[in-house]
Amino acid sequence: MGNESEETQSNESCLDECQASSLPIEVVIYLMEFLSYSDRTAASHVCRHWYEASLHPKFINQEKVVLKKSASEALPILKSASRPYFHFMFIDLEISNKMKEFCLKIAPDMKSLYLENCDVYEKMLVEILSECTSLEALVLENCRELFMAGCLLDSPEDVAVLCKSLQHLREISLTSNRYLSDAIFNRLMSAMPNLNTISLEGCQISYHAGLVKKYYPDSLTESNADYASETVLTFWNFFKYIQKRAKFIKNINLSRTLVDSKCLSVMSEVAELQLEGLYLVMCEQLNNIAIRSLAQHQKSLTSLDLSCCARITDQALLFICNDLHGLRKLAVRNCRAITDLGVVHLKNLMNLEELDISQCEQVTASGIQEGLCSKVNRKLRKLFMEGLNTITSTTVILLAENLPLLTHLNLSYCFNAVTDSSIQAVFQHQLRLRSLRLASCDAVTDAGLTGMGMGATVDNTVIDAVVNSMVLSQPRPNISLRSRAEEEIVRDAYRKKVVQQMCEAQLTEGSSVGYSLARLKGLQELDLRSCNKITDVSLKYSFRFLELQHLNLSQCQQITHVGLQAIGENNPSIDTLNLSDCYNLTDEGIKALTITLHRLRYLDIKGCNQLTEASVNAIVENCRHLRYLDASCCNRMSDRIAELLHRLPAQTFYSRGEPLVSAPVPPPPLLRH
Repeated sequence: MGNESEETQSNESCLDECQASSLPIEVVIYLMEFLSYSDRTAASHVCRHWYEASLHPKFINQEKVVLKKSASEALPILKSASRPYFHFMFIDLEISNKMKEFCLKIAPDMKSLYLENCDVYEKMLVEILSECTSLEALVLENCRELFMAGCLLDSPEDVAVLCKSLQHLREISLTSNRYLSDAIFNRLMSAMPNLNTISLEGCQISYHAGLVKKYYPDSLTESNADYASETVLTFWNFFKYIQKRAKFIKNINLSRTLVDSKCLSVMSEVAELQLEGLYLVMCEQLNNIAIRSLAQHQKSLTSLDLSCCARITDQALLFICNDLHGLRKLAVRNCRAITDLGVVHLKNLMNLEELDISQCEQVTASGIQEGLCSKVNRKLRKLFMEGLNTITSTTVILLAENLPLLTHLNLSYCFNAVTDSSIQAVFQHQLRLRSLRLASCDAVTDAGLTGMGMGATVDNTVIDAVVNSMVLSQPRPNISLRSRAEEEIVRDAYRKKVVQQMCEAQLTEGSSVGYSLARLKGLQELDLRSCNKITDVSLKYSFRFLELQHLNLSQCQQITHVGLQAIGENNPSIDTLNLSDCYNLTDEGIKALTITLHRLRYLDIKGCNQLTEASVNAIVENCRHLRYLDASCCNRMSDRIAELLHRLPAQTFYSRGEPLVSAPVPPPPLLRH
């Protein structure tokens, strides 16, 4: 009987593979367009036919090869690969001769190249770039040795060669290069004739007119109009380039520089300059005068980032809302001078799709309600309101009702606004959410996430009443010796029991409940760190997401192995999981989790003191795709775990508080924000 069963399963598997292979490749490609990267990777393993569909250029163009610190293990694999790669990111690498040979091999197909803190010679970079005939984006971030000598592209022949090969280059980022000078900048721009996006973020640009006169005396500029300083990078020289290329420049990033209001006003008024994106993060010299000039002359702007600009006030926001009607993305994060007087005018931005007003501490509930909730808005897709402690639960309910098509919502650290009742409104109205962040919203409980006891009135008084009766029914002395914190712990235990009973009753009897987190079926990212009242009940009955990839439950101290088992069984797509400082987790939970989460690539179990070597053994045995593990401050683990971790190929780990290698590679900053 056992052999017959195995033969039947084998026949069914072959039949499924034949049916999958019979689909036209155009149909398979069309279906894969709706899948995330991890889902598409899993689908490519179905059969050869589907693997070939996953190699369509439109999918390969969304992938990036990241090499950090050492490329010795990855180079042989990449050299022997039969498939092409278009985007490369090198971090903390020395571009050796072997690396150079590899770069020259892939150069003709390369579309973007990102070099951060890489040791590369000038001639070697020129040689590589001369072969990059398809390159569209180039990032040279913090490459100190490349610019220190001042010899980059000092040969006119090199400039001429690159000018021919880099015809398709549209984006250049020179972020955080302190030795960048006017002369090097001009040579680079001459070698890149078709740029439309420039980033000088974090560069030491001199804006003061006195410095310009010092390095550009009249005697030099009169005799040689093309003279450029080899010593300093000036806004005056950058401004001349903008004037020359005004018709073609569409995006400029001057974040983390000392650009002042006068310079920005002058640049905004350049004839024929029609910017689409301008990024001025942490430009502390800017004020309302510059924003008024910008709003008057650059009406084509669709993306504007003024985050952390301390002098930006309500008046600047008024100029933006009244004049920049085509704006789609606006960020004024941590602009602490902005109040309700400015926020109420956000309703004038009818085309706004993304808004970040996080940490604007003077913005209150009335400003948000008038500016964003005065009528139904079907344009806004992303809303970030982290750290707005002055808004209320009523504000969140009105936002949920009037912004039904949101895909990203960040309400982290909104302690007073995110409650069980307000989060129920989110689950009821905002069904298209892909990312939901509620970090440190500790008023949220199992009742709010499961909808149990909420009902049509959206109130958890039913649960509170039951908990009160259970507490009163227990025999107690006339004088209680418990502290207030101990009393709350007892009530949490009773509340968990009540909600679990209601969840089980709902499954068996179909009783009336509120709205569950599980209604957000397309959720891909969920951040609930430091939501201390969440227990295994929520994880078991509300966490059922086929597309969930990133989950943060850090410092949720009431979850146990029961909740982890439910997460593994019902959320198969998770690849990033943060469980740090969850003190009640045991080896049983980690084992159950790793057996079921086959796509896990990032796992943080820092400070989980009950975990032992058994957890590490389970991780090593089951997590074959793991790329990062933080097991520091797990005091019951011995030093032997380092030996176990090395059984996994080419991984990145933390152990016992000391990093064996560096933290995971951050995603590259996009020039198109």
